[in-house]
Amino acid sequence: MDGSIEKHPLMNRYVNYYKKLKQYKLFGCYFYETLKISLITGPLYVFAISKQLSVTKNKDLYSSTSTINQTKGIIPIETQLTLRETKNLEIIKASGALPGQQPYRAPVYESYYEIFKGLKAQGVLGFYKGNFYRLLFYGSSSRLRISFEWYLREKSMFLDKANFLRDLIAYTVCDMAMHPFFLIESRYVLQNRLPHFQVYSNIWKFKSRSEHEVMNGFMGHFPKNFLYLAGLHLFYDSTQTGKIFLSTIIGHTFMYPVLTGMRRIACQSSTIPGMLPLRYLNLLHALALIRREEGFFKGLYKGFTAYFIAVFIWALYVETVGKYTYYLKITEGDKLFIIDDPVFEEIKKRKHKDNLEKAGTNI
Repeated sequence: MDGSIEKHPLMNRYVNYYKKLKQYKLFGCYFYETLKISLITGPLYVFAISKQLSVTKNKDLYSSTSTINQTKGIIPIETQLTLRETKNLEIIKASGALPGQQPYRAPVYESYYEIFKGLKAQGVLGFYKGNFYRLLFYGSSSRLRISFEWYLREKSMFLDKANFLRDLIAYTVCDMAMHPFFLIESRYVLQNRLPHFQVYSNIWKFKSRSEHEVMNGFMGHFPKNFLYLAGLHLFYDSTQTGKIFLSTIIGHTFMYPVLTGMRRIACQSSTIPGMLPLRYLNLLHALALIRREEGFFKGLYKGFTAYFIAVFIWALYVETVGKYTYYLKITEGDKLFIIDDPVFEEIKKRKHKDNLEKAGTNI
């Protein structure tokens, strides 16, 4: 966006409207719109995260378990079990753990079908694990990002024109600030939600058990957003829906390997049962180790199919239905300025007394 638009009277009115709006109402609007689409995309994100957190090498940790858990024909051998083995078998059955898994260790899924069976055993809500905290993360970081971006534009003429750098700062700072929601979402997806096997039954339990780990992996937001914005800015000045849609998909594709590394670091713990055992020193070590042990596409892009479908649905909703993101288009001569803001619907309610159409606005 050209810096001269700041001098446009319509832009000044827009900024004034924006500043008058109560932030909790803006967050509520954003949260509600995201909630609606998450009814479809929520399970897809759970599938993707479950695959991301399936560390193939961790299966070696389960190799020492008794044949009870490794054999598909569990029922025929029940009569040969000792009392202790019988109790273990009952625990395994109650947890819904798949053959080769243990109820108090992080599951390792080989396919989406295995994930489906594992989640099905945890009830319908198993397909929406962590969804509430995902909404909080995206809703709060997105609202905070818009406010922070306007602050940077007002305080620095350089950042007003340096679109990529301004976006990188705004995205990274806000995502880091909201990182606890990202971590809680990841751990809620990883844990077994059945009552007797839950690690975190509520947020207070999480605070008492894992408060010291709440910022694990937060530095990964910088490379993640750098790669995302690299794709997003391919068609930054474009007004065509198709190009905007394509750049969103490309951005998510670029950042996905970093997201995989961040998820695994966020879920590492040496004290919490059901989480990933300590394996990665930092993000770079995680990316290198995943690449070496599991492969580039089969490791770093684990779960990408489900993630891609979820992003595709979300981006399609944003760019076509138009109830999530709204565009204020201001024409001045032969120039077209676009202000992209998901709260424009709220602003339109306040515009009647100023009659922006008469001033040359094309909405």
